[in-house]
Amino acid sequence: MDGPIRLYNNSHDFRDHVTAAANRLLADGTIFQSVWSKAQNRAMGFPANQHETVIGNAPDPSIFNREGKISYSAARKPA
Repeated sequence: MDGPIRLYNNSHDFRDHVTAAANRLLADGTIFQSVWSKAQNRAMGFPANQHETVIGNAPDPSIFNREGKISYSAARKPA
């Protein structure tokens, strides 16, 4: 789940209600993309699910970082 659509679109947007209904009727669990998204969905009435978790969508800085890396240069590119 992303953040509620009603936060950045029209406050009367129906898609959050459709998502909540589908989640309630079809899903065994809910995955939120951030703690913020979970909190905002709760604040707007998205029901809790017994099986829910947060899996962050940000890259792992221990893997994806610039430490010890040199900038790209076309001069170093093999032909």
